[in-house]
Parts: sequence; C-alpha cells; structure tokens
Amino acid sequence: DFVRQCQTPVLILPDDIPQHPYAVAMESAMLAPNAEVSMYPWKEPKERIPLAVRQIRSFLRAHRPASLR
Repeated sequence: DFVRQCQTPVLILPDDIPQHPYAVAMESAMLAPNAEVSMYPWKEPKERIPLAVRQIRSFLRAHRPASLR
C-alpha cells in the first residue's frame, strides 16, 4: 500500500542478488505511480555503467526541488 500511494518520484535500478531480487524491483516499479526503471543489467558489461550514471543524473535534475533550480 505504501508504494502504491507514494507520490515521490523514484528511480529503480534493478539488480538480481539475494539482498535485492529483480522481482521485487519490478513489482515496486509497477506499483509506484512515479517510478522510472533503468536498464537491466546496468552493472555489466562495465560499458553500461556510464549510461546508468547519465540516467541517474538526468532523473535527479528533472526532479530537483524548485528552490534549488
């Protein structure tokens, strides 16, 4: 219920390790009304990391509080 009602924008970078299962990440992405999902996998190959960083920076810029713009 919390995730469904969360209006805060969230960026989900899925992983698939026991501590952060892929299925949980995708369920959260489907439930959160303002969720964005990065590519998966984003850590391998290593060439994908800069793409993920670019997406993170873009997300943070897009959702920066008006008082900080």
